[in-house]
Amino acid sequence: MGSIGADVSGGSGEARGGSGGAEDDHEVTFVIPTALLAPVHFYASDWRATYYTSFVGVSFIGFAVTPMAFVICMFDVVRMSPTMQKVIRSLTYNIDQVTLNLQVANHLVIVLDFSFRS
Repeated sequence: MGSIGADVSGGSGEARGGSGGAEDDHEVTFVIPTALLAPVHFYASDWRATYYTSFVGVSFIGFAVTPMAFVICMFDVVRMSPTMQKVIRSLTYNIDQVTLNLQVANHLVIVLDFSFRS
């Protein structure tokens, strides 16, 4: 069993103007049971358990709050699928060409929009 001590006296008794005796010193000791430290040790030592438990938590948030939270779970699909990694790599490697194509498409939409207005 581990214990964590915290001195809540605010310093020595003489700094507060007291006599510095035993009646002025108060010490509080918190004892954290080992049963509560076991999950902390487990998740701190195994990163995969922490990783997948976080996805379970995100899934509950997606179910209870908003379905947009499920988008975060798609990062795991990208991480595990070699094909998706190649797709993301092709987009990020050629980001300047992708950006230029989006700008050209945006300009075409604007030109076509103004040309067909009556």
